[in-house]
Amino acid sequence: MRIENGSNIIAPDLLSRNRWETLVGRMFLWVDDPGGNVEHIAEHGLTPDEVESAFEDIVIETTSRSTGRPAIFGRTFKGDTIFVAYDLEKDAEGNEFVYVRTAYITED
Repeated sequence: MRIENGSNIIAPDLLSRNRWETLVGRMFLWVDDPGGNVEHIAEHGLTPDEVESAFEDIVIETTSRSTGRPAIFGRTFKGDTIFVAYDLEKDAEGNEFVYVRTAYITED
């Protein structure tokens, strides 16, 4: 399987090193490599499970002011309200997935 990310195609060997998670009827691409989105959200004190859970309890759907990407404010299973900016991408077969660009805990 190849995953298209914008104009780039993510090679199959890259996919074998990454985790796919499904939750709330969505597919997520989590990149565990250095500089990937797992490391980035960890810098903000979050895990992929926490970020995914925010998609189950969306408070507001919006767009990121800085990038124009789709974004949400959602509540995690721990009760934190977080901001998540993401891209909606499609793989070569046309299956849609969420690629989280950033996520962080907000002040209530």
